[in-house]
Amino acid sequence: MPEYFDMHCHLLYGVDDGPKEMEEALQMLRQEYDDGVRTVYLTPHYRKKMFECPADTIARHFEALQAQVKQALPELKLRLGCEIHVSMDVVEDIKSGRCATMSGTELVLLEFSETAEKKYILERCHAVINKGYVPIVAHAERCVAVRKDIELLQRLQNMGAYIQMSAGSIIGEDGFLLKRFCRKVMQMDLLDFVGSDAHDMKSRKVNIGKCADYIEKTMGADYRDQIMCVNPMEIVERSIGKRYE
Repeated sequence: MPEYFDMHCHLLYGVDDGPKEMEEALQMLRQEYDDGVRTVYLTPHYRKKMFECPADTIARHFEALQAQVKQALPELKLRLGCEIHVSMDVVEDIKSGRCATMSGTELVLLEFSETAEKKYILERCHAVINKGYVPIVAHAERCVAVRKDIELLQRLQNMGAYIQMSAGSIIGEDGFLLKRFCRKVMQMDLLDFVGSDAHDMKSRKVNIGKCADYIEKTMGADYRDQIMCVNPMEIVERSIGKRYE
């Protein structure tokens, strides 16, 4: 059975609008495991004046959750990242340590507002790249500018950025039109990663298993494995390995 990655979720407890208590986080991680996920990137929000949990609190909660997971689900790997809401200060926010990169690598998960203009998206990604970081554009399908001009995804990839879409959008939880757009992105081979963007056990649940089944049905097992297993392993996990070379 393939070993999937969840590249974007809010399963770290007590730090943003994800689970408040460790037990709910553990329940959600058990669902990840049952879905076939073996590596989860916990990416709590960083957004000025909304989500500014201190880095030491995030690290402490991550270590506590990881200790529990090692006992309950020893085959499940947890990685710590951050979903960084992009502002004009994004480079300084990253350099200062106010928000984390993806497990200490040069990769950064960037969230743009749905109404962000194409020029702004390109300029901010360019600024991040110029400082030696590699953007992963979070749930890119939500951006109106992307849906109006799908070629924007190609331009971002040509710059050196990666594209992540949410499992819920892919399987239709956010409406038929968005589902159809996501399928077009996949057919054009413009998708790099999938993340659940899970927040809780009710309205924004873990859904990687359903997404994997849908992608296999519509795009084939090889494509599913490329997006949900191979790309994360070759791009993100390889970057983690470079830290120790």
